[in-house]
Amino acid sequence: MDPRRFAMIYGGEFGKMQGLVYDSWDDDENYIQPFELPTGTRYLAGVDWGFNPDPFVLKIRAITPDGMQYGISEFYKTQLTPSDIIKIAKQKKQLFPISRFVCDPSQPGMIEEFNRNGLTAIKAENTAKEGIGAHYDLIKSRRYKEFIGTCPNSRDERETYHYPEPKDLGPDDKQKELLPVDAHNHAMDVDRYLTMEARSFIKEKPLKPLKSTNPFDAILKGKRDPHTENFS
Repeated sequence: MDPRRFAMIYGGEFGKMQGLVYDSWDDDENYIQPFELPTGTRYLAGVDWGFNPDPFVLKIRAITPDGMQYGISEFYKTQLTPSDIIKIAKQKKQLFPISRFVCDPSQPGMIEEFNRNGLTAIKAENTAKEGIGAHYDLIKSRRYKEFIGTCPNSRDERETYHYPEPKDLGPDDKQKELLPVDAHNHAMDVDRYLTMEARSFIKEKPLKPLKSTNPFDAILKGKRDPHTENFS
């Protein structure tokens, strides 16, 4: 574990790390209390595959008619089988009218399995540098916000997602494109998948108004979203 993350988790030494990828994030500006989403809001789901030790991650992005984007739900767990994953995705689609699942392209077989199960799935744009830059700008513009309490693992990752320090770079590394440390970044990968897809998604013809204007309302009224808890 990165020593700075260890110090925060086990030593109570909280503070921003140096070299954070998303240093444009501001808790006061980028977190928001859950609220009733307007008619015409559309939904994307981002997926990063995993089993052990890497988690399977699924996040929901709401895009409102005015172009604002909200992270409103997260599932994050290791050791799920393909059938477990399909079950979770179907349950998420019942809770949110997801237009498509934007998936890590490393497992085309699972993407096909999603489609065979009626879950519209596509390969994500996986150019790391461009995706990170797009999501950084979206955060900085304050047009991306997360509902407070709904994406705890994303918060944890974002607070430690960092570029390597100069002392950790080898002679060859200094000549290459600088990318973040490849660890504890699965929700961060999903964020950039969703931001890249949202660029084209918001240009599409708007969907008809949803019958339910607020699929998040069940959570606001106190009903549990089973996907924010351990899956069994």
